[in-house]
This record gives sequence, C-alpha cells and structure tokens, in this order.
Amino acid sequence: MGEGKIKVVVDSNVFVNALLGGKSKDIFKRIDEGCIELILSDDIFAEYSVLIDYPKIKERVDSLLFYSLLYEIYKKARFLEPNEQFNICRDKEDNKFLDAVYTSKADYLITLDKDLLDLRNENKEFQIKEHKFKILRPEEFLRLIG
Repeated sequence: MGEGKIKVVVDSNVFVNALLGGKSKDIFKRIDEGCIELILSDDIFAEYSVLIDYPKIKERVDSLLFYSLLYEIYKKARFLEPNEQFNICRDKEDNKFLDAVYTSKADYLITLDKDLLDLRNENKEFQIKEHKFKILRPEEFLRLIG
C-alpha cells in the first residue's frame, strides 16, 4: 500500500450498511479500487465475519454476496495488531476500533455508532495521546473526500 493513501478504520455497522445497499457501499468500492486503505485488526475482522449470523442480516443478505465481499475486504485490507488497548468508549466493544486507529495512525474512523460519534468534538475530531483523527458518519466521509 502506498503512502499518501487515506487510511480508514470502518466500524462493522458501516459494513452492514454496505451489505444492505446503503451509501456505505461507496466506501467499500473505493477501498476495492485502491483509493482508500482499510485498516483491520483480527478482532475487527472477526466481528465482520459473524454479521451474517444475525437474523436481520441473514434474511436480507445473500450469503454468497456476504462471503465474497468479506473475502475482498480480507484481500485488500492492511491487518495489524494494536500495540495498545484503550478503555475510552462507553461501549467496551467499540474500543477495538479506537485501538486500530491509534496503532495505524489512521486518518478516519467511519461509524454509525452513537457511542463513538459522541467522542468527537465540534470539528468531528478526537485525539488519543498525540494522534488526532476524525470520526465521521459514512455520508460525512464521502462528502469530504468528494
């Protein structure tokens, strides 16, 4: 992956939105095209992997589509293991996304999760130690990158 690419960590709810045909599919299209570098940890990928087991998703998403998209994500993403674990978010399950952002020095965390969105300031930014990044909804991110 080349330097200068936008680095993003994408919450699993954004992946679900893409699977259901929402605006988030444009983010994954850009990842597939190589415009954006997706950062994943094993914990985040594991969370993506079990989404098909949720009844509301299983009844609306073809499993072949799900697994093919999951495979494409697996091939395109840069995997890393967080070198620090933080306990910042109200929902402890969401800390893994913050850990990945911090370790990778990602530019953006893309989410639909209120617990994560509530962390950001009026500029949609959040800082962990010396690393400052934006926490954006999918539509905010897509508007920003054009």
